[in-house]
Amino acid sequence: MNKPRIVHMVEAYEKVGGPPRLVRLITASPLHEKYDFHVLSYSISGFNLRAVFDLRRQIVRLKPDIVHVHGLKSDGLLATVAARLARVPRLLVTVHGSTADALGDYQALTQKLRHWIVGNILEPATLRLADAVYCVCDAMRRQPRIQKHTKGRLHDTIYNGIRINPFVNQTDSLRKVFGFAKDDLILLYTGRITKDKGLEVLATTMNAIVRGDGPHATHLRDRIKLLLVGDGLAFNEIRALFQSLIQTNHVVMTGKRDDIDDLNAMADIFVFPSFHENLPFSLLEAMNAGRAIVATAVGGNVEVVQDGQTGILVPARNATALANAILRLATDGELRNSMGEAGRERLAIHFSADAVITKTDALYQSLLPKAKTVTESRTLLDVNAGQVQSISIES
Repeated sequence: MNKPRIVHMVEAYEKVGGPPRLVRLITASPLHEKYDFHVLSYSISGFNLRAVFDLRRQIVRLKPDIVHVHGLKSDGLLATVAARLARVPRLLVTVHGSTADALGDYQALTQKLRHWIVGNILEPATLRLADAVYCVCDAMRRQPRIQKHTKGRLHDTIYNGIRINPFVNQTDSLRKVFGFAKDDLILLYTGRITKDKGLEVLATTMNAIVRGDGPHATHLRDRIKLLLVGDGLAFNEIRALFQSLIQTNHVVMTGKRDDIDDLNAMADIFVFPSFHENLPFSLLEAMNAGRAIVATAVGGNVEVVQDGQTGILVPARNATALANAILRLATDGELRNSMGEAGRERLAIHFSADAVITKTDALYQSLLPKAKTVTESRTLLDVNAGQVQSISIES
């Protein structure tokens, strides 16, 4: 019997982000021996009917048993419409986030209007078109708008996960690359450089720490350094907020880098001050390196970080609380180490690649016709993945 064919549809597969990372995790796993995976990557501006029908033709040609759409937003609707026009047997949608959550005071009126339309009209349409839906965190799954538009079709949460690597000690040579001393205390942020990630609040926090404001800050002002890793549309604007700290080498902004595991190993504390979140891979990578975490108590962050055990959770948009949490960890090496160790243990239990693969396999099996169901069991580790076809449609 031929293997069931599953087509993953994801925007900008080649880029860094949650949906592409999850697709790569699934398709490069041992599940490739059980399913015939294909990837349709697309980038569509506006509601482009020609691009939708191009996607439809590609789907028809592939003849999938399941189409797995990753993400909502406007792109998710176009992908689901193309799949429905192709009359696919089963359509699965993964909710990685919602544009409705991205509304903020920092946005221009036109951007707010666009986000409202996408979040309140287009995304509900995507959810209603799907045969099955799952979210990557319980916070999103519990939201009334998700529940409302997925009645009877919403499955259990499947958390994002990563492959757990051996613990790596700090790398002094890498510190020298950024001009950091061996005894500096390094804060690390990795992710998109955008306003909704709370980096303006982090700039206020770092300025207060370097000025010596608050308890314990004075003797740490020269030792605490911040490494910001990532890229985004607001890079130059955010950089301007940190400019005085960049000049004194208290802050280094690197842009995009591929050595995230090494950077986490080099750091002492991982800082994640975002305003809204689902289940970020950045937190999982920090836990993998045994790093204590300071994060905002929003969305899936609360499901990843156990406050007081694997890190410290603070209210979003609160620079004082963020500074106090950073300084608490900065002055207590034993606490940092114990939280880091607890984080690695939590990662192995709840957020491993094995957990993602096993639960995704079970969901695929539940959606397949009985004649297509594959029942053999196999170990899901240490199996080399095959090649995955990637087709890009741009318009």
